[in-house]
Amino acid sequence: DMMATLFKFFESEGSTVSFEEGARIAANESVGAEICHQFDFLSQKQCGVVTVSKPKMVLAAATLDSWLNVYIEQNGKAQLDFVHEEYTIEAKCKAEATTVGFLLPTINKDDLLKTVVALTVDVK
Repeated sequence: DMMATLFKFFESEGSTVSFEEGARIAANESVGAEICHQFDFLSQKQCGVVTVSKPKMVLAAATLDSWLNVYIEQNGKAQLDFVHEEYTIEAKCKAEATTVGFLLPTINKDDLLKTVVALTVDVK
C-alpha cells in the first residue's frame, strides 16, 4: 500500500512519520523554523495530513519528491502529474479510485532567501 511505502521510506532515512486522518495543513510553510514537513494526502477513501519529522530536505516539496521519485521507479504503472488547482486535485481523487493527491504548503515569499541559503549550505 502506498502509505506503508511512504512511512517505510522516511523511517529508513531516520525520520518519524505520522498521519492525521481528516486534518488539513496550514496555508504557508515556514523555512528553518520547523523540524517537520507536512503535506495533505487525498484519495477516494481517506484524506489527512502526513507529517515527516526530522526531514533531510529543506522544503516539504523536496521531502515529498524524494519519496515520489522512488515510488514511481518501483511501481511501473504509477504516473505523476503536477496540477496546481486544489479543486482539480480534489475532484480527480473523488472520481477515480486509482488517483491520489498531495497538497503542499505555500512557501512564504519572505522565506525564499532563507531557502536558497539553506539549500546552498546543504550542498557543500
